[in-house]
Amino acid sequence: MIIDYYLLKGFNRTIHEFLFQRLALGEEDARERCTTHLQEDPEIVNRRLTLSSMLDRMEIARLELLKVSRSYVIVVDCGLTAVHRPSHLQPRP
Repeated sequence: MIIDYYLLKGFNRTIHEFLFQRLALGEEDARERCTTHLQEDPEIVNRRLTLSSMLDRMEIARLELLKVSRSYVIVVDCGLTAVHRPSHLQPRP
């Protein structure tokens, strides 16, 4: 356990120094460069928005289909299929 501690501590120090030097975090424009590195690709952002919109539409469609499926009972007997509309949903004469 103590060996792991020293290994991790050394790794932490090494990686910190490496990143600090390579990213030039001590320079004046460090904030702008870090912001640039962290920005998402616009194509990925657009794709996520498109997929999110599609997911919303599919969820609305699923809920509508559930409403319709609760209105009808499909009876399958001896290879014959019939759609029965429950009496409370039958049109009144």
